[in-house]
Amino acid sequence: MKNRSIIYIDGFNLYYGVVKNTPWKWLGMERYFSLLLPDDEIQIIKYFTAKILGSHKANQEAYIKALLTLNKVQIIYA
Repeated sequence: MKNRSIIYIDGFNLYYGVVKNTPWKWLGMERYFSLLLPDDEIQIIKYFTAKILGSHKANQEAYIKALLTLNKVQIIYA
């Protein structure tokens, strides 16, 4: 029997601590976590973020729109 897991992601820390200035900005979260946790059945991926203002707002909106195409990703605005 597989472990059942829920993934919690802090969008700010993911961006500024992991993907900023790298080629990994468009991280495929479902695929990544399925590879990271091959023995787990991932129930949902909860992505916590806040809407930004300014010149990068369109970039964030595009990223959120892409995340919403994934079945297991849920966006939570703080």
